[in-house]
Order: sequence, then C-alpha cells, then structure tokens
Amino acid sequence: MEADRKVLVVEDSEFVHQIYRVAFRRLGAATLAHACNGMEGIAVLDREGPVDLIILDLNMPVMDGVTFLDELRKRKRDWGTHVLVASTEDRDGLIREALIRGAQSFIKKPFTLEQLLELLGRVVPTLPHRSSQAG
Repeated sequence: MEADRKVLVVEDSEFVHQIYRVAFRRLGAATLAHACNGMEGIAVLDREGPVDLIILDLNMPVMDGVTFLDELRKRKRDWGTHVLVASTEDRDGLIREALIRGAQSFIKKPFTLEQLLELLGRVVPTLPHRSSQAG
C-alpha cells in the first residue's frame, strides 16, 4: 500500500479499531484516522479533508452508518472515496441501503484478520491515485 493512502475508520468498538490497525500495518504504510460514530467521522473529514478509503460500521450510537452516508452526500463530500461497510447486520435491507447511498463493498462481522486482509488486498489497488491531497 502506498504511504500516502488516507483511511478513515468509523467504528464504535475499540477492539475492531485495533484489528484495522494491525491489518494496515501488515499491508504497509497508511495514515489512519479513527472516529467512534458517524458524527465524529464527519468532523474528521471536515477537519482533514478527503480520504482514500472509509471503513464504516452501520450500527453506532449518535450517528449510524447509513445516516453518515446521507450526510456525506448532503455535504457533497464524495471525492471518489471508496466506502467499505463492515457490519454484523443480517438484514439485507440495511446493507442494500448503505450500498444505494454510496458504499461500494461489504464485509460481515465477525471477520478474521485474514478475511479482512484478503478484501483489502482487492480493494486497495482499485483506489484512485490522488495527485495532491487536500487538507
């Protein structure tokens, strides 16, 4: 993974944040930003600008993942960012809503580190290369 990749993890479980930290250490350098709910995620994007990848939980307090996606659209904050939804959600309807609202990929929790690395290995090479980072 290129060192200039910026990733935002929006997730309410600190344990899951740790799994992402380990995964991205294994993949190579990336700058990770962390938020515990959708509202914090929006604040991170407002403060730091575009990211290459957002990993988004659907079930969170304060602002859930679907509402977060709606807020991104309202603020016209697409930037060509890939959104990967990670959720325990079994209801296909909620996952479908996230995909309709802009998410491009999905992983079901609980997942193993190997499953996450395999998915990231497919997603990361498809991320657009930014000639300059806003921030």
